[in-house]
Amino acid sequence: MVVPKVENGLVIGHSQIDKDLYEIEFIAPEIAEECMPGQFVHVLPSTVLDPLLRRPISLYDVDKKLGSITLLYKVVGKGTNLFTKIKTKEYVNVMGPLGKGFTLVSKQNVVLVGGGVGIAPLIYLARRLKENNCNVTVLHGTENRNQLVSLDKLRAIGVEF
Repeated sequence: MVVPKVENGLVIGHSQIDKDLYEIEFIAPEIAEECMPGQFVHVLPSTVLDPLLRRPISLYDVDKKLGSITLLYKVVGKGTNLFTKIKTKEYVNVMGPLGKGFTLVSKQNVVLVGGGVGIAPLIYLARRLKENNCNVTVLHGTENRNQLVSLDKLRAIGVEF
């Protein structure tokens, strides 16, 4: 069993993708090394104590060589709204990885289905399945085409979309 770690991750990218959708990437090598598809991290939304609790965010993508973790999040309240204020070169306090994660298969045909921001945990899963020589097809439902935020990532991985 992997014991979750706490790290201050250096933010190397943070961008707004659509009206309430954001992508943040940070360097947290100790956490990234242990991450598996389907897991999540707990992120402190700010250095102040309001809100007090960390926010659970699914892993969107992980680069173990770089030691980076990318999260896709939707602004739905005070905590996630505070995330939008985080700037590149600042630090974010992260605990993880948490959760059991997905079981990986190899050399099979796999269909992944996600809706809206629910696509987030499927990107890292698709990457790992492709590494295991699977044929991967992703179905992604959204309210509008601007929310097809993962299309370029999926094409780069080489999955059918």
